[in-house]
Amino acid sequence: MSPYGAVTHYVRPPAMNNKNLNYIVLAIAALAALLYALGPVLTPFAVALVLAYLCNPLVVRLARYLTRGGAITLVFLLLSVFMVIFAVVVAPLLTRQIEDLFMALPETLQTLKTHWQPLIRERLGVDINALDIDTLIATARANWSSASGIATSLFDALTRSGKVILTWLALLLLVPVLMFYFLRDWSEFWQRAANLVPRRFEPKVVGIVREIDDVLGAFLRGQLIVMSTLATLYSIGLTIIGLKYGILIGVVAGFLNFIPYLGVGIGVLVAVITATFQFENIGPILAVIGVFGAGQLLDAVFLTPFLVGERIGLHPVAVIFAVLAGGQLFGLTGVLIALPCAAAAAVLFRHAHTRYRHSKLYR
Repeated sequence: MSPYGAVTHYVRPPAMNNKNLNYIVLAIAALAALLYALGPVLTPFAVALVLAYLCNPLVVRLARYLTRGGAITLVFLLLSVFMVIFAVVVAPLLTRQIEDLFMALPETLQTLKTHWQPLIRERLGVDINALDIDTLIATARANWSSASGIATSLFDALTRSGKVILTWLALLLLVPVLMFYFLRDWSEFWQRAANLVPRRFEPKVVGIVREIDDVLGAFLRGQLIVMSTLATLYSIGLTIIGLKYGILIGVVAGFLNFIPYLGVGIGVLVAVITATFQFENIGPILAVIGVFGAGQLLDAVFLTPFLVGERIGLHPVAVIFAVLAGGQLFGLTGVLIALPCAAAAAVLFRHAHTRYRHSKLYR
């Protein structure tokens, strides 16, 4: 839902002179420097703002039947139930499969050496001795005993640093509070922001913000539903087949789906390799391919067309670059604001491209 109301008339804004442009560039540079300096402090605010943005349409719909406060409370209850289910059911399964994967690594490498290495050399004429499998096996066996404590070791490492503890406490305690206030005063925040825009520029700015909201909302909310659906479908299908690490492979493949073909490509490759090591006949391998094929068919025919659409305007390469660049520059806060910035940049670029095509320079 757009944060702004309808615009009754359009007033053509005056041309921007060089002085105004310099002020804008300086303001953007100052904002970037501030974000860089306050990155760790802004992380809870960024997390809360993203969650509020994702949940606001649901709050608006529920507010038709409840008060705004009641709708927010219900959304918080739904989120709490989801988090409890994830923590109690999904997280332990994923942790167990990760541990099993590490513990089975020496045996898998030994099978690769004794069974598959001669077969590959005989059938394909490719010698994989260059991989130095013996060294890999020795390294895996030397470390496999610690695999069962991966979760514990990670937790210990995360809690040794007082700074990390404070960061996690800030996230756990501040995010729900900030998210509540963002949701409660969502319209008021945006109206105040709109009031800061010079009146002569307001119609144009409101129109651009609407487009950014459409692009970002379609991408974030739509892709989140698509990724969750595919992760669930892949995990259930691979588990029914009896594939080892089926839930882990399904979740990874599903949540990499925001990059077209990457999620399904990695999922099929890893699942087929795992099935080849695990089963002695081709039936389960074909079943694995069938699971991913069914997921892609559902995505192509129903999920992406209805939930995401073709108008988002965010190329996969732009998404990858935005996330990596945001993380490199501003850490976790940069990752959280990367896609909003990419959506805004895409809309602004389209407007700049349109103006350029109608300018005297182009003609």
